[in-house]
Amino acid sequence: MATMKRIQITILAAVIALAALAACGSDDDHLTTQEFQAQANAICADGNATIGETLGPIFGGEPTPEQLQHTLDTIVATSRTTHDDIASLDAPSDVSDDVDAMLASFDAGTDEAESLGLAFFDTEDDPWADAGQQAGALGLDACAGG
Repeated sequence: MATMKRIQITILAAVIALAALAACGSDDDHLTTQEFQAQANAICADGNATIGETLGPIFGGEPTPEQLQHTLDTIVATSRTTHDDIASLDAPSDVSDDVDAMLASFDAGTDEAESLGLAFFDTEDDPWADAGQQAGALGLDACAGG
């Protein structure tokens, strides 16, 4: 169960990181840093809530492989939606490269989680650790698991 809790925290951080990395656009329409952080953090908070609701039923019992697969599918789908929503934001030009790097890390984490299949729930590794650190550096606390 400790591994599942760690995975939940990791997933939340990854979703947050993904949200932060996706923001990038033209110089004319960039959000301010505060606007970008607020919008990306809101996107991550929504994704985190969805993932938290999905993880809830598998704690406190012996989930079936079908329940675990459904949970993993939801985590992956939510992560991809969060990424896309953040990517649609116009990040401030001074951090757009950092956001792009974070989003790339987030995508890599999501791909890794998906490729692990049900073994994802047994691993101690956090596929989104790098993205979470990058999100935190950008002030995207909801995207960094904070």
